[in-house]
Amino acid sequence: MVHPMQVVYPSPVACFVVGIFGLAVTGHCAEAHRPPALEPAQRETLHRYGVDTWKSFQAMTRPGGLPADGLRRGGDGDWAPTKKTTPTDIGAYVWSTLAAEELKIIGAPEAEDRISRVLESLGHVKRIHGFFLDRIDPANGSPLRVNPANGQPIRPLVSAVDNGWLATALIMVRNSRPKLRGRAEALLKPMDFGFFYEPYDPADPVKHPGHLHGVYWPDDKTFGTLHDLVNTEPRIASYIGIALGQLPPEHYYRLHRTWRPGQGPPDQRQQPLGVPRTYLGIEVF
Repeated sequence: MVHPMQVVYPSPVACFVVGIFGLAVTGHCAEAHRPPALEPAQRETLHRYGVDTWKSFQAMTRPGGLPADGLRRGGDGDWAPTKKTTPTDIGAYVWSTLAAEELKIIGAPEAEDRISRVLESLGHVKRIHGFFLDRIDPANGSPLRVNPANGQPIRPLVSAVDNGWLATALIMVRNSRPKLRGRAEALLKPMDFGFFYEPYDPADPVKHPGHLHGVYWPDDKTFGTLHDLVNTEPRIASYIGIALGQLPPEHYYRLHRTWRPGQGPPDQRQQPLGVPRTYLGIEVF
């Protein structure tokens, strides 16, 4: 029996490695979905892709350990890190570091040092209800008040999906790095995704459908719109919240797989086909 706070992945980087670097991996995940054997030249090409991709992460990393969200070419032709990052960017950098180590692009000491610096920096970042703000300065982790690209003011917000990706990375560190487990757990523990949850109310299922709000605005303490489709990126917050015991399991079945015929956008030409099924007492189309 797995404790609700022990989310287990088949390997430290599980299926993220394929998505990030496009490389075959060892471990249970790869064994269950083993691709056809690659020729040596193909492996060499894919490994070069991985090495080149990792170089971009190296270039985006700031001295404090946090990554920028991209590289921008200046008038002199040189590339420089942008002055913004998000919880998603930080999470992607952490699991990409784990991937780079597993693919032997970097060694274990470098990987641990990079992740350790991220955890140290995150420990000093301002949080709202246990979550990290959407746009922060990668140099010091402070909230951005103006957009560095255009100088426009930024309204602070807390994003469920962004924090979901960061929580994913922290769980991966906790499960694969014994020396860093305590620090990762300390950052993860305050992130209760039930904060975004709108509990189901059968008396008013429209306003209270059992879904997650996408964002929270701390300036006026209000929530944004609800996410109601499972096959979209925000589902990571649902997965993590259910796995950690913060959301009821039936929340997963209250999310739509697709719209029922006639319920989608008026210009939708292809109407969904399907059948209703019942899970945990909830009818799912």
